[in-house]
Amino acid sequence: MHCAKDGMKKEIIILTHNGGDIANQLWNHISIAAYARERGYACENHSFFEHADEFPLLYPNDRLVRLVFFRTFSLMRRLSLGPITQHRILVRVWRRAYALYALYMKGRFSILDAGNDFNARGVYLLPPSAPATRALVRFERDSTTTLLCTGWLFRNPEGIRRHHTFLIELLKPQEDTSLRVASRLQPLRARFSHLVGVHIRQADYTYFKNGRFYLSPERMRTIMGEYLSRQKRASEDTCFILCSDGPLSEDDFTGLHTVLSLGDAVGDLYVLAGCDVIIGSDSTFGDLAAYLGDIPHIIAKNCAMDWAYYADVHAWFPNRYSYATSLNADRENIIS
Repeated sequence: MHCAKDGMKKEIIILTHNGGDIANQLWNHISIAAYARERGYACENHSFFEHADEFPLLYPNDRLVRLVFFRTFSLMRRLSLGPITQHRILVRVWRRAYALYALYMKGRFSILDAGNDFNARGVYLLPPSAPATRALVRFERDSTTTLLCTGWLFRNPEGIRRHHTFLIELLKPQEDTSLRVASRLQPLRARFSHLVGVHIRQADYTYFKNGRFYLSPERMRTIMGEYLSRQKRASEDTCFILCSDGPLSEDDFTGLHTVLSLGDAVGDLYVLAGCDVIIGSDSTFGDLAAYLGDIPHIIAKNCAMDWAYYADVHAWFPNRYSYATSLNADRENIIS
């Protein structure tokens, strides 16, 4: 266990993120948590209060933060369920209050910033995926006990691979979610020999980067057919489970066995993780689901698919075609 010179255990606090979706935040979290695990440090995520109810083990030990931002937010959200505007006001108020807390913390402790602009800075690789940077070496060697992590671009492919068992236990969802996921998957497992999770991100992908990452249901249907052909799998033995943040119709996937997933982010995340493989949009959501299930994530593209790249893959791996989770050195190889 690594301790400061005064004998106190060192800790890393994930203080801020870019306000992105739950998968962006969790991918960042596991990358930092893997580094902390590697060094024997404590690790807490103080910024995760909006989603913490779904992941009980991510509640921080800090009593004040736990009470003010996590427990109270959870209670207020339950009381305000109903009009969506009411929920948005609650989130806005809590975020502003948390911003003041984050400002206070930044005045007290050292900061390690990964940034929020992938194009400008790439990702910040953490040990054991890369040697410790000068800032990390200072933290590891001096008497500082607390390091604040800000930004969402921390990555640690080797670390999350090495500590997979620990991290998936950390991200274990609440029991209700696990039961809903099981009730969706078990009847399908009894009927089909092969389950394929299909993630189609719509919403912001229709305009993000001028629609560069958006795939229409028609294009996804073509890729799903190619997958069956390449894998030499019979359509009648394969079920495609459709997940999306926008409306989907099974009529868009005629000739295939398809079912819709649960329809909420955490439920869909674990339904995807429970499949044998994921074919999905270039998104951290599919990447995270593949990691949780230790299954391949085939990145769907508008250009010709590189099926040879996925020929002998049977588990999660850092995918060169993943824009959000690829390493800096791979950026030039990303094809849209």
